[in-house]
Amino acid sequence: MKRCFHSTSKGDGVGEFLGVSAKVTIGNHGKDDFLLKTLAIDKKKLDPSYFEKYDNIKWEGEIIAIGDIHGDIESLKLILRHANLINENDEWVAENVLLVQVGDVLDRGIYGPLIYDYLFQLQKEAPLKKSRVLLIMGNHEQLNLCGYFNYVNEKEVEIFFKNNFNNRFFHFVSTEGAYFKKLILLPAIAKVNDILFVHAGINKKISSLSLHTIRLKTRLQIENMCRILSYDKSMNYVSRNGVLWYDHISRTAPYDEKEACSILSHVFNNYKAKYLVVGHTKQLTHGITSYCNGGLFLIDTGMSLFMNNGQPYPNYLVAENGNFKSVHLNVEVNKKGKDCDLLEIELNNPNKQSFCVHARETLLSSPSEG
Repeated sequence: MKRCFHSTSKGDGVGEFLGVSAKVTIGNHGKDDFLLKTLAIDKKKLDPSYFEKYDNIKWEGEIIAIGDIHGDIESLKLILRHANLINENDEWVAENVLLVQVGDVLDRGIYGPLIYDYLFQLQKEAPLKKSRVLLIMGNHEQLNLCGYFNYVNEKEVEIFFKNNFNNRFFHFVSTEGAYFKKLILLPAIAKVNDILFVHAGINKKISSLSLHTIRLKTRLQIENMCRILSYDKSMNYVSRNGVLWYDHISRTAPYDEKEACSILSHVFNNYKAKYLVVGHTKQLTHGITSYCNGGLFLIDTGMSLFMNNGQPYPNYLVAENGNFKSVHLNVEVNKKGKDCDLLEIELNNPNKQSFCVHARETLLSSPSEG
């Protein structure tokens, strides 16, 4: 497992780490093409995933965003079924829909690996219906990729990794691990139309960088076992100020909305954006909340039943034509097989269960309000 730089002098080593020959040059550089301009690396010799663009995704259809899942596959599937994205066989059926999940699929609950297997499958199925699944990296994905298993549910290790933490370590931390190979590709931030999607938030300092540079440096630091990059010590991209952890805006908004919106305005100006959608900061109401005249949406509702004594709180955000609405699902396991008053949803995998579901929709923002 090779995950660290081997530097012989200040700033050297990234070329060897990436598997190419590179002469490192230290000095001023532009916002974009960090690897090419600063490290003088031949783009043709690099894995193309380093240059995949998430800066200006255009989408004309419906956008559905889901917050932190934390191992609760049933809440995820209840959302997907209620939003008519999948059928009773868990197959993607929706046409012209973009599904965005903003990270923290892993930890706390027991089904994190299974959820990612399923989401990766939906990523393959969705394009057949002219749809797309966009997965954003969260801080708990970062923690796992760097070997911090403090929040891993032991039951998950028992079920998926033969009760062997070393087995799990290989899958998530080794560059040859099945989950490392896939999760390291998740973008730390993306822009769809005029909407920024990120797990936690973005501050003024880091917003001086291009979205591509933020994604690239976050990935490179994770690949460096989360250690600060030797050739860029000005920023720790996986710290409290990085986009995977920065929660000042979402924590400040309920108490000092003016300050939060001031930071947000600065970020929007830098990226020509109008909206920010984040997870990470659990809403105590267990519902999606909005601030800054409908410009900020906090969608971590603490949905996972593993965090709420067995009670799930599935919610999702719907955006289309400048309108944003939240959908809150009140769910109850139908243990006695009684008739549900409104909607009944049956799930078959991983557990066969029936749920009575009552949905509450709330309009959060519309073009006339913004």
